[in-house]
Parts: sequence; C-alpha cells; structure tokens
Amino acid sequence: MGDVDKAQGSTDIVRLPRMMGRWLLLKRLARGGMGDVYLAASTGIEGAERPCIVKTVRRDQASDKSMVIRFLDEFRVQAQLNHPGVAQVMEAVVGDEGEPYAVVEFVEGRSIAEAQHRAHQLGFKIAWPEAVAIVIEMAQALDHVHTRQGLDGAALRIVHRDLSPQNCMVGFSGEVKVIDFGTARGTNRRCRTVGGVVYAKPGYIAPEVSRGEVGDGRVDLYALGIMLWELASGRSFLGSDPHRHLQLVAEGRMPVPAVAAACSAPEILDEIIARLTANKPEHRYATSANAVADLARLMAMAPPAPDGMRGTRPRISRLLRNLWPTEPDRTRAEFARLLRGAKERLTVNTPLRDANAVTPSRNSAAPIIDVLRGTPYRLLKLVASSEEAEVHEAEHAELGRRCILKVLPSALAASPAALERFRSEAKALARLAHPNIVALHEVGTAGDGRPYISMERVSGETLANFVRREGFMDAAHALAVVKQVLRGVQAAHREGILHLDLKPDNVLLAKDGSVRIVDFGMSSVVREAGLTPSRSGKDSITVNGTPEYMAPEQVLGSRVDARTDVYAVGCILFELLTGHPVFERSARIAQLGKHLHDAPVSLRDRAPEKRFSPAMQAIVEKALQKSPSERFASAQLFLDALDEAEQIPERQRVMRGRAATTVGAVAVLGFGLILGRAMRSGRAPEPVQSAATAPVAAPIATTGAPFVAPSVNRVAPSTTAQLKAPAPRR
Repeated sequence: MGDVDKAQGSTDIVRLPRMMGRWLLLKRLARGGMGDVYLAASTGIEGAERPCIVKTVRRDQASDKSMVIRFLDEFRVQAQLNHPGVAQVMEAVVGDEGEPYAVVEFVEGRSIAEAQHRAHQLGFKIAWPEAVAIVIEMAQALDHVHTRQGLDGAALRIVHRDLSPQNCMVGFSGEVKVIDFGTARGTNRRCRTVGGVVYAKPGYIAPEVSRGEVGDGRVDLYALGIMLWELASGRSFLGSDPHRHLQLVAEGRMPVPAVAAACSAPEILDEIIARLTANKPEHRYATSANAVADLARLMAMAPPAPDGMRGTRPRISRLLRNLWPTEPDRTRAEFARLLRGAKERLTVNTPLRDANAVTPSRNSAAPIIDVLRGTPYRLLKLVASSEEAEVHEAEHAELGRRCILKVLPSALAASPAALERFRSEAKALARLAHPNIVALHEVGTAGDGRPYISMERVSGETLANFVRREGFMDAAHALAVVKQVLRGVQAAHREGILHLDLKPDNVLLAKDGSVRIVDFGMSSVVREAGLTPSRSGKDSITVNGTPEYMAPEQVLGSRVDARTDVYAVGCILFELLTGHPVFERSARIAQLGKHLHDAPVSLRDRAPEKRFSPAMQAIVEKALQKSPSERFASAQLFLDALDEAEQIPERQRVMRGRAATTVGAVAVLGFGLILGRAMRSGRAPEPVQSAATAPVAAPIATTGAPFVAPSVNRVAPSTTAQLKAPAPRR
C-alpha cells in the first residue's frame, strides 16, 4: 500500500507513488491555494531517471476553467524562457483524466528564503560579496526574461511581478534560478489580471504597483534591490503592518536604509540599492543589464574568498555548503530511496521494445513526418542525420517551445550496441545540470518503439562551423570558450561521467556568448575506483572517438579517466589558437598513430605569425602530454592554469607601474639631496635636464663627482645617513 497524501480540510486523497503521464510522483513537497507540488521522477529508460517537480491543479478546482487557464498560463510564459537562470519547463498538459499538470526542472538546492532562515538559525552572517553574487545571477536571468522575443521576433514583454526570496532557488553548484511565473505578465497569456488586484508579497511590491499602476520590468528591479538589501543586512524590510508598509511605499515615505557601512562594503553598494529601489521607475536602472554592470564593478572590489576564487558561482556554492554541510548527498539518497520503493510497488519504466519485435516504419532517408507518433512533439526540420541518430528541430505541441529532438533511426532499432549508446547518453544527461552542458528536457519512447531524447535548443552554431568559417579565434575569445568547456567537463567529472568525444562539433556557441557541450553518446560512467589505474586491466574501457582529438590511452583502448577529456580539450584549444589541428588530418590509422608516437608541434612553430606567451605554450604542452600522469590531473587544474595565465599580463603591468613609481621617487629624492647640498654650499644647483636630454654621467658642480641613480630597490646607506644628519651650523 502506498503512502496516503491527504490535504488538510480537503477530501482529496492521493496515494503515492503514482504515475501521472510519463512521470512518477514520489513525495508531496508543498500545497498551495491553486494546487500541489510533488517531487517526481522521469521514466522511460531504466537508469536514466532523474528528479523533477510536478505541479498539479487541486482536484476540487479542476472544474474551474479560469483556474485551469491561470495554471497553464504560468507555464505558457515560463516555457518561452531559455536561460540558465530560469527553471525550465519540461511539459505542461491536461492528462487523460482531465487533470492539468506541469513538469519543471528540479533544482538541487534551496530557496533564498530558506537560506536566509537557515543563516538566522545558525547565527551565520551572509557576507556582502555572497549577497551581491546571488543578485548578479538573478539580474542576468531577469535581463533574459525582460528582453525575450517570441518565435516571430516580437517582444514577449514578460514581467515576473512576484520576485521574492521564496521564488528564487539557489543550487549547491552555485546556480540561481527564478521560479514561479504564476503572476507573470506576458503577451502570450490567455488570462489577464483583474484591475486593482495585486498578486505579490508586500515587502517586494514596487511603489507604482502599490499605487495601482501597471508597471514594467522595473517592478522586478525594485524587488531585486530589496532582496539585495535584506541579504546584506540580514533583516526583513517589511514591517509588522503590511498594509501600512504598502501605503508608505506608495507615498514614497519608505526609503531603504543604508547598509554598506554595517556590512563593511564599499559605499557603491548603497548607491546601487538606492537606484534599484527608487520611488519613481524612471529613476531606477532602465534595464537589468545596466544593473549587472554596476553590480559587477562592485563585485570586483570584493576580497578573494578563502580558496582564492572570485567568481559568483563558487561563492554561492560555498555559502550553501556552509549552511547545509550534509547536502546534497542527503537529498540524493532520499530520492534514490523513494525511487526504489516506487519501483517495488509499480511498473514505472517503459522499456525499449524488443529489437526483434520492432518493425521499422521508415528509414532515415524517408520524408520527415509532422508529428512523432506517441509524443507531443511536432518535427519541424531535420538538423542532422547520421548512421547513429536523427536530430530534429521540434516543437512541443502543448507548450509551443522549440527543442532539439534526438531520435534513434529505425534501421538501428535492432542493434543492441546502438540502443546501449543511446541509453548511455540519456543516463549521462539525466545526471547533469550545468550551464555549460546542454539541458535535458525528457527521455521517452515514441509510438513506433524508437527512443528519443528532448534537449534544449541553443540558438547559435557549433564550434566546428565557426572554425571552418573564421579559421581561428583570437586568444581572448578562445580562452573564454575553452574555460566554459572546462567548467562543463569538470561538472560531468564530479558526477563520475567522462565525455570521451570532446571535439568542436560537440561544442555549441550560443549567440549570447555561452557555450554548451553536447553528445554524451560516447560517455562512460566511471566508478570511483575506476579513476585509478587497474593492475589486472579487467575494468579497461575500450571506446571509439574522433581521431583528431583522441588521447593515446583512448587509442590503445586502455583505462581512461578525467585526463583523457583534458587531452581532448587541449587539442581544441590548440586548434582554436592556431587554426590547425594538433596533427594534420590524414587516414584514420595514421591519425591515431600520430597521437601515440609523434610529438605535437609547438604553438609558436604551428602559427609563427602569432605571439603566444610562454605561459600559454606551457599550458598547451602540459595538456597534450602523451602520459596521463604528466597532464593536468583534472579539468579544474587546467582551468586554474588558464585563469593564472590571463592574470600574468595584468600583474606585469602593475609591477612595471610600481617600478616606474619607485624610480621616479628615488630620482626626486636624489635631486632633493643635491639641492640641499647646493644650498648649504651657497651655490645654485645646475639646471635640471630631462631624462631624454641629460648626459648619462652629468658632473655635479658642488662635488665634481658624477651623479649615479640609486638602486630601484634600495637607497644607499650613505644617502640615508645624509638625510638623517642635522644640517651644519653656519
């Protein structure tokens, strides 16, 4: 017998676990006025299950058409957003029994409200750099929300209108995601808000909304400013009387107090908060992007974290792990336990059909059908087709959201190896959630028995297309791309997943400058013990790959680990910087042999017209070492080395500036000494000549000895003694 989930004051009884469409409900997380929120699991391929959130309309309100429209409107708006800072909608439908429900990305973390409450309980002070880091991530997401365009290019004019600590999730990996667009305004909503009704939390309602005005994206900026103040101050802005608070806000008599001095932050923090929370919208930042620029300048003034990291995400991740030291291990264990229990009670996975029972309905050369039978996806165009997979641009029929649909060709339905590779990619993506890895929406099986994977659609091009068109990248751009690739690779490695086929074709460059790693079909899930060499060799992993980017141990079919992907990223970096692969393309066998036996040409020799720093050459050489033990031990160490190399020119500039200042100070000191001697002897000093025109060893009139500049690092002891000696009496 499953657990009974009975709502207080309601006759609704939901027995858990329970299937809802393709989703398995495991545990109720919350109950609101409109519906319930459940922790659920995706189904479709055994081992590819991952946590997600299912929201439902309460059964006693499912017959209220306006309630259902409002419910679906939330996800109709949210589904149009495609940004790492916004929780992704995976599905929103009306089920077979007439129950509307929506499936949303699960964020492994806590809400900002929970973090604030936890900090208060522990007596923990959230430092101002961490507060600013969280708000920067939120502001970047808001910029996407406010500027998002529809498929026709017209502005959607989306405004959240209920931004608050409860509606922003902070992940243990450092990500921040805006959730709950139930009261958001957008051009694609079917239901409109009743005039004069405010659906928001009083402490974050902008003055113009309190006055009954409609407002635009700047109402979200006001809420953002209040949240920044609360995070930095550790206090709530809302007073004990919400109605009085709103009245004072509407009248402009509720200014936000200064907080910078109390939290030892630069004064610019108060200036930013004051501008975000100005009473008149025209006095606030015009856009979220403008606010991000000032917040980034403030963040640059923050002292480095104890581990030396300065980025926003490492700071946020550290904050959450300080507040919840045992997470996310505990929640992962709970999900695994609930899933095991559900599987014991229900048949929840729809296995792939027996390959021998599948009758191919079409081959990859057949015309594209409009709808993939048994799924909610309309196929719009074939993006790519190979022997291993068909990749379509598709549209979710209910959500109207574009996505990429990867489908196993019918010709491979009878191939166990092809099915296993497809499962491998689905399992890998199900375990990964990172801004630099393509997001998985769902995994399933079509009506004709073919498995499919639905992924986010990234507007941009592959790195391979860029290189073919441009030839190479400038160094700054190449480093920015490769560093994002390394962040994604490191996130996969933390989950024990190796990509094993990193190459420019599997790296997407989005139009906004972000990078996504795709195609985990070659990936291997490696046990902890599998990261060390095996004496017996029984656990060796033999894989295929792309010859131009394969590490020697991968070519040999030997044990692979994180350093195998490091080698591939080194090959990508080499090609971006020089415009040439590490080894010129040739026959497959010859290409593999070069990785085994030939020494790579240096950056300088491959592209003599470019000037590469010694540090950059050393980094590439280390990444491309034949022996894994001589490479970077992890993607993170590779990333740290690139960060260090980028900082060298700036440090050299600072050192040169300091040296010039020291030389100038010593020169002035020496001239003052000469002037003092001349005055004591009663003779005027020689006219001063510039460094450009003065003789190298100009004689000094009072002594007849040449003047030699003191050392840059120290002043001669005799000179110091003269400075300290009292002037002789006349």
